[in-house]
This record gives sequence, structure tokens and C-alpha cells, in this order.
Amino acid sequence: MASPYGITNVPKLTIEAVQTVVPYKVTDQRRSCRVLAMDPIGSGIFRRCLHIVLYYKNVSEEDSGWIFAGWAKESLGKAISERPMLGGRLWRGKDDEHNSRFCPLFYVQVTNFQCGGYSIGISCSILLAELLVKEKFLNSWANIHNNILSSNNELKKPLFYVPHLKRNGSFPPGITSSTPRKDCVKTMRFKATAENANLDGETCKSLALHCVEETESRLGSKMDSEFYLFVKENCKDIIEIEKYSKHKHVKPQLSIKTQVTCAGWDEYLGAQEVAFREGNKPKNVSYWIGSVLDGLVMAIPNENEL
Repeated sequence: MASPYGITNVPKLTIEAVQTVVPYKVTDQRRSCRVLAMDPIGSGIFRRCLHIVLYYKNVSEEDSGWIFAGWAKESLGKAISERPMLGGRLWRGKDDEHNSRFCPLFYVQVTNFQCGGYSIGISCSILLAELLVKEKFLNSWANIHNNILSSNNELKKPLFYVPHLKRNGSFPPGITSSTPRKDCVKTMRFKATAENANLDGETCKSLALHCVEETESRLGSKMDSEFYLFVKENCKDIIEIEKYSKHKHVKPQLSIKTQVTCAGWDEYLGAQEVAFREGNKPKNVSYWIGSVLDGLVMAIPNENEL
């Protein structure tokens, strides 16, 4: 029996446990990043996420999704301590820190497969995608995880080990089953190198329009006339969001010193090399951006790259 989404004979999915991971220690100075949203911007734009799924094979008796999940509660807490923004919330207003408007901005899901192997799914708000791209968070987390395994090699199982917990196979409070959604779109990634030039907001907009045209040409489809543009300028803790029209603005001629090339997800994130257990790299990695109903362009400068 096949569903409209192409899913055939999918085994029943059960949620074994839901955990909250907090930073391992309190940060001395609380970092913040301002989000400037130009009208008309709906609240739905803030719920868009970059999704990454890494698929692993069990390489030993001491390796499984259960084992990883147990140690990950500690390793992720330490990793977030180094990148506390991933453990933050989105607030409305300058000083109202107790008014948390939305849910956590970073999620991890570990799935054990009956046929063997497991997957690690990561959902990160696109407002924080820069941390995954520029600061190679997945690699840092994997290094911390491996160090914990090395220092606790006498322990076969972590203290938090799901199969030892009592459960009834039902959904925990606040968790509900849902039907798969067809809200994913094709994406392309570009790298722009500008010699002796600062990628300010206007330059990013010009490059964004150039990349939109290139994407339409390569994919053979047209983006909506209006799209959401996220711009994070160098050396500024500000993300500007606006609804941008590709017809109302003229794309300036880019400098010949600026080169735009198409790049893959892994060139940015390096997820194909992320091994949470030494020598066990993922067999496959999936990337996509969810809940995108209109066009979306993100400009994330990294030194001389976009």
C-alpha cells in the first residue's frame, strides 16, 4: 500500500523518550543576536528550519542509537556550552527575557532501526544556521562526544540508557503523531569570493538576485516574484529579514573580482566526516529546509565568502 507521499509499508514509529538538554555550565556573558524583520513579515518565517539527518551503521556491540543517545545528553550539553546561542530562545522585545515566544531553536532526534543502524536528525532554526555553517558545530560536538567515550571506556552503557527505562510505547505528553508534509523544496548553495571587498547588505542583495537567476536557470523552474531574504553582515550580531522583489530592483553589474560558484551542502557543513564514534562516519547524509512556502534566500558572509 503506497501513500500519496511515496511511503510504503512503514513500520510503526514509537517515541521512547523525550529529553531536554541544557548547557553544561552557565555562560558568564549572555550572547544575543538581534533579528530585524521588515513589514510585512509573518511569524511563520521564524519557524523555518535547516534539517540534517546522518545515517550510521552499528560497528560494534557497544554502538547503537540507544548508546549514542545516552552519551549525547552529556556531550551535547558540553557542546552547547561553547555555542550557547543554540540553547537559546527567540524573544519579542528588547528586555522582556521571560517572554519566550517560541519553542527551542535546536532539536536532535535519534532513531533506531529494527534492521540495524540508527540515524541522528538535527533541526536548527535558520536564524542559527550560521553556527552550523561557519563554526562547524557538528564537528565540535563529535569531538567532544569522542572524548567522553574515551574517558569512560570502562562503562559499556551510559547512565541514561533508554532500554532500561519503563515505557508503554505511547506518545509522551505534548507529543502527537502527524502526517508527513510536502513542504520541502529544492535548494542550491553558492559560494561568492570577493577580493578586497566587504560583503555589506547591499552587496549581499545584489549577489542574492544573481544567485536566484542562476538557480532558476539550473533547476529549470521559476521562484516566486517575491521571496524572503535573510542577511547576516560581517562583524554584526544582527540578522535582517525582508520580503524582497526580484522585479523591483535592478541587479548591478558584479565586479569581475567577485566569483560565484555552486557548492554542495557538505562543503559548508562537512557532515560526511562527522564521526561520533571513531572511524564510524555516516553512510549517508540528507539536508533540506522545511516549511518553505515562498522563496527563501540566505546570505551568510564568512570572511570573504557568501
